[in-house]
Amino acid sequence: MSLATVYLLSLAYSCVSEPDGICDVIVHLLFIQTLRYKQP
Repeated sequence: MSLATVYLLSLAYSCVSEPDGICDVIVHLLFIQTLRYKQP
């Protein structure tokens, strides 16, 4: 498991425990960045 994955999981967990709108935006942006990073 990569550090980015651990970070995303911990961030997602904190978002579930304290839900707010901006959190969904941050997770979405980080997810897109992760996909770009994994592509060759």
